[in-house]
Amino acid sequence: MNFITHRGAICAFFTVVLTLSLAHCVLDDDQADDDTDGDDDTDGDDSLTATTPYDWVWVPVEDSICRDGTPTGIVVRPGDPDSRNVAVYMEAGGVCATPATCFDSPKHFDEKTFTQYASGEVTNGLFNYTLAENPVRDWHFIFIPSCTGDMFLGNNPDGAAFGVFGTQYFVGHQNAILFVQRIRELVDFEPEKMLLFGMCSGANGTMLTYPLLADAFPETPVTLINDSGPLAFLDAALSPCLQQNLRDTFIINPGIPDDCPQCTQPDGDGLAEIQVYLAEKYPEGNFGLLSSMADEAIRYSWGFGANDCGNLLGGETISAPIFRKALIDLRDNHLLPTGRWSTFYTEGDFHTFEVYTDAVFDRVEGGHRVMNWIEQLLDGDVPNPVAP
Repeated sequence: MNFITHRGAICAFFTVVLTLSLAHCVLDDDQADDDTDGDDDTDGDDSLTATTPYDWVWVPVEDSICRDGTPTGIVVRPGDPDSRNVAVYMEAGGVCATPATCFDSPKHFDEKTFTQYASGEVTNGLFNYTLAENPVRDWHFIFIPSCTGDMFLGNNPDGAAFGVFGTQYFVGHQNAILFVQRIRELVDFEPEKMLLFGMCSGANGTMLTYPLLADAFPETPVTLINDSGPLAFLDAALSPCLQQNLRDTFIINPGIPDDCPQCTQPDGDGLAEIQVYLAEKYPEGNFGLLSSMADEAIRYSWGFGANDCGNLLGGETISAPIFRKALIDLRDNHLLPTGRWSTFYTEGDFHTFEVYTDAVFDRVEGGHRVMNWIEQLLDGDVPNPVAP
């Protein structure tokens, strides 16, 4: 499991478990003003008609809260008015498990917080609408912030973190349910294409959010792109005891689909099964995993489960050969046989392909560009796996 401190820092998971239209986009003139009761906006116009293309707009979501108990929401950015494609991004925000990791994992996110992002990471990479080579440049975007410290997996409003004062609201999955409901209200058309993507802890969040989104838009094929959030079947890499600690800390089992019994094993194992489940449950969807072959951050995170979780108070790093073996096993024996997954592996120990920076456009492995691979997925194809 991929556990990250905020955006690009080492994914350290100290699991101490004692412890619109998008913005309505005004895609149709006769839908410009619904002025209905219960609208979240102050003008009584749920269509957000004041929004111009490529401007971000904060949308509060009733009952959604951050780790500190304060309200939160989502952010929408209408794209080309003629577009019927929607991209949903789940932010990497880290894991709250110890004082150090909780400090690095945001516990609050509101409209003011987002203004710090608006001129930075949400203008580059797949968000960059000025680059012709970006396959989603004219799409409508929805940004889901991370502020619960649980990788969007939690259903624990009475959580605790070792050495951290006060209740920790680990309700990331409960928030995701509310976010998707709000997205379904804002996107009052059936999109032609949808993309759900995230990196690191946000990539982990896409796994349990995908069924919510796909079920909310049953006529639309949804593509998932997981940037550096693999779930290994190999116990020597991702141990069952570490998975059990995760389940207990954040109470994630309520968020696992009822028809995926293999995803929950008595010893805590089974989280990796969600990847196979998604491909089989949603055969119209496409799924892609990006990873370096020796991702140091993930190896460090999984190291807390080594020696039957004897390293919970001081992790060690899973060896590069074991991690490599786990990635190959995941690809060859589990993902590719579904016919819906593709993988893009490259040498190195770096963490994330940085889908929120323009560096992602320069990623190449064996003559294959990441952007071409992504574009194939979005077109409904399952590209051949790329590897060193």
